[in-house]
Amino acid sequence: MKKLLFISALIFLGIKANAQVSGSANFGIFKPTYEGSESQVGFSISAKYKLNPKFAVGATFGSFSKNDKDFDMKTSTMPIVGLVEYHLSDKKVNPYLGLDFGLYNLSSSVFGFKYSDSYIGLAPTFGINFSISEKVAFNSNVKYHNIFTPEESTSALGINAGLSIKF
Repeated sequence: MKKLLFISALIFLGIKANAQVSGSANFGIFKPTYEGSESQVGFSISAKYKLNPKFAVGATFGSFSKNDKDFDMKTSTMPIVGLVEYHLSDKKVNPYLGLDFGLYNLSSSVFGFKYSDSYIGLAPTFGINFSISEKVAFNSNVKYHNIFTPEESTSALGINAGLSIKF
């Protein structure tokens, strides 16, 4: 039994040594695509686990909002999603394709009346990492969010930029 535990620990440590964990923080805009909509500004934070040089999995939390003081109105979108990425290169300039999938909390407040609900959504992503050093990279991405609301799907364009740090 001790040998089995020892071998399992060595395998686990070997996997951990080859894997790469990173965290990123991005600022960006979330622009719904329906006519007359206004952009929301905010941030997102992500944690990723690189399974091999090409594939990464992780999670993202974001918060984007727009305030209109003239009408006492606030709208916000909060994606809480899992992600998968396919990296096209492992060079200094590293483009990738990804997909976010999870919950989107949509909320609004007008003249003190509040509404909030969560829906399933997904976001195909195209991004680029520009390595600044071995541990730090500048990250930029574009996402096309599809939120499956009851009436009809809501879509939005997200444009983000920030830093990623490898641990």
